[in-house]
Amino acid sequence: MDYGKALTIVRASKGLNQKDFAELIGKTPSYVSRVESNDRKLSLDMVDTICDKLGIPVALFMLLRKKNKDMNEYDQRLVDELGSELLRVITEG
Repeated sequence: MDYGKALTIVRASKGLNQKDFAELIGKTPSYVSRVESNDRKLSLDMVDTICDKLGIPVALFMLLRKKNKDMNEYDQRLVDELGSELLRVITEG
């Protein structure tokens, strides 16, 4: 599971840099950087906080964190496209 990938995608989808995003969730830019580089794990409480602050469903965040090996029964490109499309619909709607 790649929480760093998911965090980078959702943060960037909202047009936030690491500093502004860190401020939004009450953390430091260093914390965000470490999570995005997978040097630090996210707690489920922090996942809830992130999703709440960004207005996205937790299920979408969890889909975005999947790695190729987690999705071996699915075409990874299809999963990535689905995740991107869902994120676009949610953030624009």
